[in-house]
Amino acid sequence: MRILSLISMLLFSGYAMACSCFYTPMSAKKIMQSDLMIEGKVIGKVEDGYNYKYTVRVKDVIKGKIPVKTITVMSAISSAACGVNLRPNEVYYLYIYGKGGSYSTNLCSNNQMKSASSKRYKNIIRQFKKDKKNTIWSDEQCQLVGEGRIINESAEGSWKFYHPDGSMESEGMYKNGQKVGMWKEYQNRKYSMELWARLTDEQKAIVKNKENILVRILNYADGNIENSEILFD
Repeated sequence: MRILSLISMLLFSGYAMACSCFYTPMSAKKIMQSDLMIEGKVIGKVEDGYNYKYTVRVKDVIKGKIPVKTITVMSAISSAACGVNLRPNEVYYLYIYGKGGSYSTNLCSNNQMKSASSKRYKNIIRQFKKDKKNTIWSDEQCQLVGEGRIINESAEGSWKFYHPDGSMESEGMYKNGQKVGMWKEYQNRKYSMELWARLTDEQKAIVKNKENILVRILNYADGNIENSEILFD
């Protein structure tokens, strides 16, 4: 009976599993992955069921477009459900997801209080908002993240992204901030060497770089995957 009761609690609880986030340092790529990024002041906070409903006054739009000066942003109350507990009257850099006035954020979004943000973090934001002749992009830990141009706050043209160990992660084309055409994805150095050891002689013959193996090819149209091919699993 105790076991059945425990199972029922887990099934019907909104937060049966803890939130698990893979932290990635602040970078141009991180900004590009959000629907909207703003600098905003939290001017209201109320509970709405299992969520916090934040009223945020927009001080600056870093990525995306927003037609109003004040927005509502939702986030779960529980940190186990990846909820964010923002402080009223504080200014934040917020990564926001959603469209049409329905916005949300979460614990994995790398939101930061402005007063606690590093100079490096703020400098990446300033760089993103400018058209840069320099196409080399690093993160707040000064590691190489990607190569490509930002035009009108959107990725444009040929881009390459890199794993933390410096090996290629992916490469392809952007148009107006959306992935288009063929994109290639590569395994990092450690897992490439492990994969190499498992390949047959025939498979090894088609590998161009055994320390950075091409594992998947995807074809995009307007940011959506049309088809993909897994070369090695």
